[in-house]
Amino acid sequence: MLTEVGKTLQVDESIVSNLLRVLGMIQKQGHWVPYKLKPRDVEWRILTSSNFKVVKSTKFVDRCSDGREPYSARSRHRGALLIFSFIEFEYNIEKYRQGAEVDCDNLKNLFNEIGFDKPTVYTNLKKAEMLHTITALDQMDALVNVDCVFVVVSSHGYERRATSDTDIRCSDGGLVSSYAIIERFNNHRCPKLKNIPKIFIFQICRGTNMDLLSPPIHMFHPNDRVEADGSSIQVPLYSDILIVHSTLPGFSSYRDQLLGSFYIQALCEVFAAHAHDNHIKDLFELVDEKLKEKFGVQTSSVDSWGFNKKLYLHPGLFED
Repeated sequence: MLTEVGKTLQVDESIVSNLLRVLGMIQKQGHWVPYKLKPRDVEWRILTSSNFKVVKSTKFVDRCSDGREPYSARSRHRGALLIFSFIEFEYNIEKYRQGAEVDCDNLKNLFNEIGFDKPTVYTNLKKAEMLHTITALDQMDALVNVDCVFVVVSSHGYERRATSDTDIRCSDGGLVSSYAIIERFNNHRCPKLKNIPKIFIFQICRGTNMDLLSPPIHMFHPNDRVEADGSSIQVPLYSDILIVHSTLPGFSSYRDQLLGSFYIQALCEVFAAHAHDNHIKDLFELVDEKLKEKFGVQTSSVDSWGFNKKLYLHPGLFED
C-alpha cells in the first residue's frame, strides 16, 4: 500500500523502500512482508542507517603529492554508474538474494550525492540478455563524455580454480565470467572510454571458504539474516582499469537480509565520509579496514590494470 502511495505522491521509490524497511518489512519474491525483528536487530539497523550524507569537496586536486596530475574529474558528467543486480533465479536454481536490492538503493543514493549521472540498472538479466547488454556497451549514450565509469555486479559467484576469474550466475542459471564483462571495456572494443578510469566492483562469492574473524564486542548479526553470497592496436588493450572484489578467491561474501551486503555497506559509508579528500585506491583500502573493524569478516581485493593515475571523485564540486 505504501508503495502505491509513493507513486501517487511521486515520491522516489528508494525513499519508500527505506521507510518500509524501517517499519520492519523486507521484500520477498517481489512483495513486502513483515520481518520478525529481535530487539537488537532494530538497534543495529538504526546504527547503520543508509541515510548517509556525502561530504562535499571544497577544492579540486590539481596535482598529487608525487607531482603527477590525477585523472580529470571535474565536469558535470562526473561519471556513469552501471549496476547489474541478480536477485531472483528461475526454478529456484539459486537462493533468493534478500538484501541485494538494498545495495542497489544505497549505491544509487551514494553516487547521486557524489554527482554522477542517473544510474543505469539492470535487474535479473538472463545470460543471453547479459551478453547482449555488455556487447552493446560501446553504443550506450550513458558512456559518452563522462569522467569515469563504475560497473557494479551483484550475484552468486563461483571460483574458477587456478585462475583469478569468477563465474557470475544470471537469472536463468547461465554463467558469465567477470573477465567477459571487463573485456567489453578494453580500448579496442570500447574506444570511447580510452584513457577514462573504469572501476569494476564485483559483490559476489568466489568460493565457499569462510573468512571469519572473532567479531568485535559491539558486533551483532543474527545468523538467520546473514547469507554467503586481430587488428593492429596503437594503445595497450587494457588500461585505466581497477578491479575490486568483495572477497578473495575461494571465499564467501556476506550479505545481511535487511541491510544489504557487508561490502557495499562499508563502501557507501567510506565513500560518503572520505571521497572528498581521498583518491580511489585509498578509499578501497579504507573500505577493507571498515570490513574488518565493523564486521570482522572478509578481505577484499583490488587489482590494477594500467590504472596509473590517482582518481579523486570531488563530490559535489563542478568546474563551470
